[in-house]
Amino acid sequence: QDEGEVEALVAEGERLAKEEGNAPKATIQELRERCVLYCTCNQPYDTERGMVECDSCEGWYHYECVGVEAPDDDADLEG
Repeated sequence: QDEGEVEALVAEGERLAKEEGNAPKATIQELRERCVLYCTCNQPYDTERGMVECDSCEGWYHYECVGVEAPDDDADLEG
């Protein structure tokens, strides 16, 4: 799915939630966060795949996608 399609789906969910009044704000926010695409592979955040933040652009990238070796210590990983 491309980013425009994802945004349209989130907007539709927000509209339905307002009409029906039964979707908590936290659910809508969680869906929005899960629809954000990261990395050069354009995938949503996955807690099973470590990521590194670029110091220049502040974007997040999977270690394997940018050819960086993941640290042995998972304490440095976000998630």
